[in-house]
Amino acid sequence: MNPREADSEDRAFLLLMNDEEAEFFARLLAKHAPDAYFAHAGDRASLVFQAESLPGTGRLIAFCTDVIVPPAVLERMEAGSYNFHPGPPERPGYRPAGFAAHEKGASFGITLHEMEASVDTGAIIDCERFSVSAPASEEAINIEAYRRLLNLARRHARTLAETGSRPSPSRERWSGRKTTRRDWQQIQSRRKLGTRL
Repeated sequence: MNPREADSEDRAFLLLMNDEEAEFFARLLAKHAPDAYFAHAGDRASLVFQAESLPGTGRLIAFCTDVIVPPAVLERMEAGSYNFHPGPPERPGYRPAGFAAHEKGASFGITLHEMEASVDTGAIIDCERFSVSAPASEEAINIEAYRRLLNLARRHARTLAETGSRPSPSRERWSGRKTTRRDWQQIQSRRKLGTRL
C-alpha cells in the first residue's frame, strides 16, 4: 500500500492486520472510497504511531488480530473502530477457535463489531454461525472462519467505507466467558502434564 497525501476533509482508514489482509481491505474499500487515505499497522507500536499521524476523518478496521487497541487510539478515530472477530458472540476474547476445538463445540461463528476500550464488548454489527463436525481441530475451524470473514468484509465494504455514518447495530449481544491468553496457557500446561503421566 502506498498512502497518498491527504487533507483534513479526506476519509482515512487505519488497517490493523497483516500485510496481505491490508492490501485486500485497501482494494475493497477503495472501490467505494477511491480518494481515501490508507495506513497499515501490524502491531501495537505501529498502531499507536499511525493513529497519531492519521489525517482526515479516521476509521480503524481490525481483522483477526490479537492486538489490544489502546483507548487513546479508539478515541482518535472520529468515524469509529470496527473489528472482524474470528469467533461468534458466544466466544469473546482470545483464541476462540482453540477453545471451541478444546471443548468440542458443535457450532462456531464470526462477528463484526464496534470496538470499545473493553475487548469484545462493542455493539455487534453482524455475525454468522456455522456447524462444526467434531472432532474438529483449531486449524480446521479457523480456516472456515477466515473464509467466512473475508466474505463478511465484502458484504460490509460499502458501509465501512462511508465514514460519514456508522454501521447499524444488530440485535445480537455478546455472551459467554471472555477467554484470555492466560486461560490458553493453562490449557496447554495441563496437556503437557497429561502427556507426562
